[in-house]
Amino acid sequence: MEKQKISLVIAGRSYDFVIEPDKEEKLRLAVKRLNETIQDTLLRFKGVDVQDAMSIILFSKEVRIIELETKEEIKDILDQLEGLNDQLGNYLLSR
Repeated sequence: MEKQKISLVIAGRSYDFVIEPDKEEKLRLAVKRLNETIQDTLLRFKGVDVQDAMSIILFSKEVRIIELETKEEIKDILDQLEGLNDQLGNYLLSR
């Protein structure tokens, strides 16, 4: 698939990207949400500038990623325990 060049505006600044055409809609949605979050943060935290707002947003997103990673690790552990439980059940039934 041939790539295309698009320009996206984040916090009033234009950035050029070279992307696969099927990714454009997702990227534009991400930019829309990010710009809305920046505006919300600027309103919520009076006196902060755009860079401060972006730092606050980045920090909160990173915390959320860590929370999701932790949930995924717990899911992996539960899956392993379930597998061990099945093996133990099969072992006990075979005796």
